[in-house]
Amino acid sequence: MAQQPYSVVVGGTIVGCSANSYVHIATLPGTQPSLDIDVPVLPPSCSFTITLAMASQGGGFTISTPCLGAMQSQVVQYQVPPMLDSTAVFVSFNCGNGITDCLGIPGGSAMPGTACTTLLGVAGTWSASCVCVANGGNLDCEGVANGPAQPGTACTSPNGATGIWSANCVCMPDTSGGAYDCLGSLNGPALPGTPCWLLGANALGTWDADCNCIPGTSGSCQAGFWVMQAMEGDSLSPNGGGTPIPYEVWVWNLSSGTGPMTYSWDFGDGSTSTVAYPSHTYSGNGPYLLCLTIADASGCTSVYCDSVSINGDGILEGLILEDIGAASGARQDGFTINVQNPLVMGVNDASTLTNAALWPNPTTGDLNLSLVTLAEGAVDVAIYDVNGRLVQNERRTAAMGRSQHVVNADALHAGVYTLRALDQQGKAISLRFVKAN
Repeated sequence: MAQQPYSVVVGGTIVGCSANSYVHIATLPGTQPSLDIDVPVLPPSCSFTITLAMASQGGGFTISTPCLGAMQSQVVQYQVPPMLDSTAVFVSFNCGNGITDCLGIPGGSAMPGTACTTLLGVAGTWSASCVCVANGGNLDCEGVANGPAQPGTACTSPNGATGIWSANCVCMPDTSGGAYDCLGSLNGPALPGTPCWLLGANALGTWDADCNCIPGTSGSCQAGFWVMQAMEGDSLSPNGGGTPIPYEVWVWNLSSGTGPMTYSWDFGDGSTSTVAYPSHTYSGNGPYLLCLTIADASGCTSVYCDSVSINGDGILEGLILEDIGAASGARQDGFTINVQNPLVMGVNDASTLTNAALWPNPTTGDLNLSLVTLAEGAVDVAIYDVNGRLVQNERRTAAMGRSQHVVNADALHAGVYTLRALDQQGKAISLRFVKAN
C-alpha cells in the first residue's frame, strides 16, 4: 500500500522559453507540506522537472510562468494510487508560436492517436485530450488494468467529498444530488465558469470544467450556449407550431471571439469533444453539468456551464407542455444533445427577396435586417417563436435593390426565434436568431 512520503514528479515544457525562464510552484490549500518554490526552465529543451515529497496522498499545485508579457498559470491536481508511492503531473505553456503536441513540443510527433508510454511503462496511445491511455488493458483512474475506477464512476476527492472521475481522471464534484463545488464545499459557489484566484499570478481566473483555475480572459471572447427542447418541423408550419421531439435537446453555440477559435466541450459524464457543433448521447436523464471552454486567436479564453436534464417523458426539464408523453416503445433513460450553429439557418422560398442578412445574432435589442429585392413593394416582417406563434408583425416598404431595416426586438423574451420576410407574391425568406437576456 502507498505510504508517506509520496513522491510526486512535477514536469513540463515552456514553448518559446528564454535563458531566464522559470516556473513558480505553490501548493493548493489543504495540500501538505505547504510549498512555494521557483524551478528553472532549461533550454534548449525548454523543460523543467522536480520531484516533491508530499504528505498528502491527493492534492494540487498552482504552476505559473512569465509568458508573453504576463504571468500565465495552470492548476493541476494529483492522486497517488493506493498501490503505488508515486505519481506525476505534466503542464505545458505555449509562449511562442506553432501547434504543440501532447508533450508540449511545437511541431512534435506526440499528437493524439500516436503511440506513447504510460507512467507505469505500459504501451499506450495519446487520446484527444492528450492522456496516454494503455493499449488493450485499459488502466483505470487508480492505475489498475481494466479496473472499476473508470471515468464517469464514483470516487472520493482528497477532502473526503463524493465525486465522479472525469475524462482525465480528476475526481470532480458530483452534481447529481448534493453538489460539491471546485473547492469541495457542498453547494458552494466555486462552480465551473465562476471566478477563482490564481495564487501564483496574484490575479483572477475562471474555474474550468475540470475545476482547474485557468487565467482570466485577455480579450473580448465569450463562451456561451442556449439549451432548448428539440422541435419537429419548421416553426412556420401551416399547423401553427412544431412538435417537441422526446429525448432530444438542442444546444445553440453562441460563443464569440477572434477566429480561428478552439472549442472544448465537457458533457459532465466523463465524455469530451473538441468539435464546435458536436452531438452526444447520455446514458441517463441527468442532471449533467455541460461546460464549454473556448480560446480564440487573440489568446482570450472563456468558460460557460449550464445544467441539462430531461423528465420522465423525455422533455427538457423545466419546459411545461401539456399532453406530451413518451412515445410507445421509446427508451426511458438517456437523451441526445445536438449542438447547433445559429449562423447557418437561412431558408429561401424562391421569392423576390435575396441575399438576406440578420445581425447581431444573438441580440439583446435591435436587429439589423438587410435585403436585396428584385422589385419595389411592401414587405411583411414577422417574428415567430419556437412553437410557431406569431409574436410580432409589421409592414415595411422596400425599394428595388439593397435596403436595410431596423427591427425592434426589445420586447421579446430570451429564446430562439424565426424572422420571416414575405413579399407581395406570397414568397418568403426565413432567418433564425437568438434573443439573449
